[in-house]
Amino acid sequence: MMMRNFGFLVVLVKVVQGFQLQGAGPLVAQLGGSVLLPCAAETPLPLEELEVEWRKTDSGALVHLFQDGDVRLESQDFAYKDRAHFFPVEMSNGNFSILLKNVSHEDTGDYSCKVYIENTAEEVRVDLVRVEYLVVTGSGVVSASLGRDAVLSCSVDSHVPPEGLMEVTWRRADQEIIVLCYQHGEVLPDVSHHRYRGRAEFFTSEISKGNFSLRLKDVRTEDTGEYICDAHTSNHTGKATVRLSVLGLSLLHCLVLVCCAASFVITIVAVAHFMSYRAKQDLARRHGKDLAVHFLLFFSPNVLLFTGYLLWGLAEDMFSEAAAGSAVNLTRILLLLLTSPYLGALCDSLQKLIKCVSVSVMHTVITVAVYSDAYIKRLNWISAGIFSTSHVHRMRLQGYFGAIIFLSLCGICPDIDSAYTLPCMLPRSELGLHPQREPSKQAWTFLLLETCSIFQMLFLSVKSGAFNHDVRNTLIFAAPLLPISVLLIRRLVRNRKPRWGRLCWTVTMGIWMPVCFVVTISVVGHTQDAAEAILPGEGTALLCVFALLKMLTGLSLSNHPDKAPELLHTIVYVYGAAGLSIVNSVGLATKLLLTSGYGSQNVPDLRLITIPLECLFVFGWFALQIHGFWARNNRTKSNSETHEDLILQDNHETNDMTTS
Repeated sequence: MMMRNFGFLVVLVKVVQGFQLQGAGPLVAQLGGSVLLPCAAETPLPLEELEVEWRKTDSGALVHLFQDGDVRLESQDFAYKDRAHFFPVEMSNGNFSILLKNVSHEDTGDYSCKVYIENTAEEVRVDLVRVEYLVVTGSGVVSASLGRDAVLSCSVDSHVPPEGLMEVTWRRADQEIIVLCYQHGEVLPDVSHHRYRGRAEFFTSEISKGNFSLRLKDVRTEDTGEYICDAHTSNHTGKATVRLSVLGLSLLHCLVLVCCAASFVITIVAVAHFMSYRAKQDLARRHGKDLAVHFLLFFSPNVLLFTGYLLWGLAEDMFSEAAAGSAVNLTRILLLLLTSPYLGALCDSLQKLIKCVSVSVMHTVITVAVYSDAYIKRLNWISAGIFSTSHVHRMRLQGYFGAIIFLSLCGICPDIDSAYTLPCMLPRSELGLHPQREPSKQAWTFLLLETCSIFQMLFLSVKSGAFNHDVRNTLIFAAPLLPISVLLIRRLVRNRKPRWGRLCWTVTMGIWMPVCFVVTISVVGHTQDAAEAILPGEGTALLCVFALLKMLTGLSLSNHPDKAPELLHTIVYVYGAAGLSIVNSVGLATKLLLTSGYGSQNVPDLRLITIPLECLFVFGWFALQIHGFWARNNRTKSNSETHEDLILQDNHETNDMTTS
């Protein structure tokens, strides 16, 4: 038995002492990529006494070391820190190869893999003969005056000489048309699109230096956009993007400026006319000519701004800002009708329609415009691989978007149904001039819009990762209690308990709703990091829109005040009718002139200015509604006490007559 074991050990020692290493022929790597440097033994070797040493032979630098059964990272040369890696799982099978990451030009050369075990050493050499590369750089942003020449820079650096490149092509990124093509050492002007034929050319004397910059002659307004410089070798492809901004105003730009100027002038004239008559008491019975001027105050400027934003979006491809700006300015007309001191001058049926549907229609139009644009952007991000490309991820995004549009449209239906009865959500006393009404369908509108805001949170939380836990916790916290509060108000009103109904309404509107608003805004703000990283300003702008829609949702639960303090009412109305129109006119004109007239690229997103100011207008009207509710409550209580005093007085007189 001992002799048999001894013979086995002798055979094992001979195998160990006679091991051989295998390498590979000359290697080629790509600049910035990874390359495998092979080194493997024909038979597995025991790791306890094994030492594997990788070095670069010309410099003697230690690339990597395995010793005493462990990887020695501390012995690695600094140039290979975090770049050279063994395969620990494969080492027991005799695989001592290393993976070299982020390859650079300095990595070319001869590498040795030495394996020591007991008194035996074997070596194999690996030659990294060439690092292939293709680096394309561009100028980023170029501004040119209308009618002048523009130079779009593109530099190609490659292991292949410029004359040996297979193809270098300039094309429009947004329209997929070829501007100019260089192929197999020859410029092909006939391949160019007819819009650029005769206007686009290379600097032929610079091509040998790798300079493939494009000269674009007689720049036109429609030349504004992104251009891509594509370079191809037999194995590699590189590209650079250059954006061309044409300085100068096109016809569309001039029309936008005309709309802004007309809106500004009309607003100034109309608000001056309004302020001159503010001291009159009976505003609803004013002369028809005066009423026409005042209705012009909130109608014409907002229609002009709506048109200006649409034209600006077409001229500058600013679809996100144009969609939000046009929707907000168009629907502001409804809110201004609702807040107007001259609402009483309209016929009763039109008054009821405005009071019922203004808020829900405004909410729906803004929602459809803004979230349609956001949905298209996110689909493009998914297609580009910026967001998760999984099928489930895409279906979740589509489901949230569909629910948002459906619920926002459904939110109008209860208001339209109740337009000609004008029911009231708030509890009223049975006594006095305002009898108690049936519970309003405003509750259903609020529930639908609140549910819509929940899906908005889910939509905005969709990013390149798992479902956001903060959003989930907020939904658990906020979602069930708001509908419960609304249903409790309706129950108390139906059971003729106005005092408890008023208390519940006050807690809901004054405490719970603001708390939920702050919490949800904070959570949604944390989920916008992904959108902000992809497109600066996008996440913050969507957060502002979400806040505006959330405030409109709260506004749908309250009633139009019967009588508001004249001064406060005037301030809110003038701010919405004149202040917001002036800010939008000046803001839009300024951004257009800075971007198109002067080529500035650091102009802030208009939504970050206009939407928060719009929120302030909505909040001002909401505060007037809260004030109107308590004023109406005090009047009801006063009327009730007066009524009771009259009854007591009548009873007293009746008793006196009976006694007499």
